[in-house]
Amino acid sequence: MSKTYMCEPDIIAANENVMPDLNNDLVMAKNFLKQQCAATGDTLYDHLVDVVHKIISQKPPDVVDSFEQYSWQVKQEKFRPNFDLLNDIYLSPPQLAIVRRVDEMFRLVASKSQRLEDLGEEEQELDLEEESFKPRIADLIDHNYYFREGGYGLPDSECYAVYIALNMLAIKEPVATVRFFGKIFGTKANYYVAEVDLTIEELDRRIREFEMRDMPGEGEGLEEDKAQELEEQKEMVGEGEGKEEKPKEPVPPKLPEIPVSTFQPPPPIPVERPGQGVNKKVFYVCSQPGEPWICLPDVTPDQIRVARLTVRCMTGDLDAEVSWNTLIEFESLGNGYYQ
Repeated sequence: MSKTYMCEPDIIAANENVMPDLNNDLVMAKNFLKQQCAATGDTLYDHLVDVVHKIISQKPPDVVDSFEQYSWQVKQEKFRPNFDLLNDIYLSPPQLAIVRRVDEMFRLVASKSQRLEDLGEEEQELDLEEESFKPRIADLIDHNYYFREGGYGLPDSECYAVYIALNMLAIKEPVATVRFFGKIFGTKANYYVAEVDLTIEELDRRIREFEMRDMPGEGEGLEEDKAQELEEQKEMVGEGEGKEEKPKEPVPPKLPEIPVSTFQPPPPIPVERPGQGVNKKVFYVCSQPGEPWICLPDVTPDQIRVARLTVRCMTGDLDAEVSWNTLIEFESLGNGYYQ
């Protein structure tokens, strides 16, 4: 069987006369784009697929202007190992929030000291009266040294952070003296406790609020007296009404009266007003240095009695509900029991 051979011009002419086929042309175009590069082994087809996928996932506003940039990023990612599949999503470490709070606390105290240094000599002389009312802060760093000698101190880094937090408390709150009371461990978080003495103005304001809260309303005693008089008049009128003679019947023997308890509960112990007794000192707590200090409320004698009979682990949450087997309530919150 004889074979026929066609020259190149005849092959081109034969292909030109063939009707176009879309599927065939698409396959030929894909094969052309899938030609591998001799240097990297990559293909233009795979590169375009990656670029289009990156653009669709990120949806930039100006695709035409940033197309070359995305193409360059895709090429860089090909030669860089991708150990994290979520490299485009930034997850801040949990310590970052603590660092930001501590940084804000340091900046606040530093700005306060810088403002005092920037004052001129004349202004400092005029500011002597204000300096006399400056809150006195106990030297926690010096005290912590002796506590650590006994095995009960705080680490140096934690001690310094707490000392700066005490300075922040003295700046933000109306206090006269500040002292670190201690650290209490909880199941969820810990407590740093600060013991303070309020300024005279703040103490007077709290005393006025206390007296206004405990002052009885006007006219309450008069209304009670009038109600008792009306009841006595009704009893007197009822005794003389409708006395009718009844037939005599045998009277049963009288039984002894049921004994009635004459016990009377002792009068409630009055609540001590702010600045006296158990409420002489005011306590602030926070869970981390840099967090806002929370003032604990004043306590009542009944709350002290119940708290002494109750054993409970601290949770570190002042808003946690506390369940009791007694009738004394602590405002349904843990801050009263904690105080």
